[in-house]
Amino acid sequence: MGTWGSKAWENDTAADWFGDTWDACALPEIIDEALKLDVREYPEEVRAATFVVIQLAQTFVWPVEKIDEHVKLAHKQLKQLVRSGIHRDSKGITAQVNKEIAKLSKLMRPKPKR
Repeated sequence: MGTWGSKAWENDTAADWFGDTWDACALPEIIDEALKLDVREYPEEVRAATFVVIQLAQTFVWPVEKIDEHVKLAHKQLKQLVRSGIHRDSKGITAQVNKEIAKLSKLMRPKPKR
């Protein structure tokens, strides 16, 4: 067994398990579709999809070819949600969404320098 860290996914067996799981189910594709919805029409669905991204968008957990795309799209959609003012009457929701935006910002990888 190759273990390289202390997190639950930081070993060869877990990484293989996640890969097999995504091969067997369509969750990444479902998240992709939800992240592309109109945030003004489907704010709850978009926010639910961003939650999944926040929780699972880790190398060796989420499909590697989708991590950056999903993190950026989730970040963009949540910022649009705040700008839309849909939850302006609920400071608690807006504050929580801003925390989620901050978490996504931390997950965003810097662009490689040329």
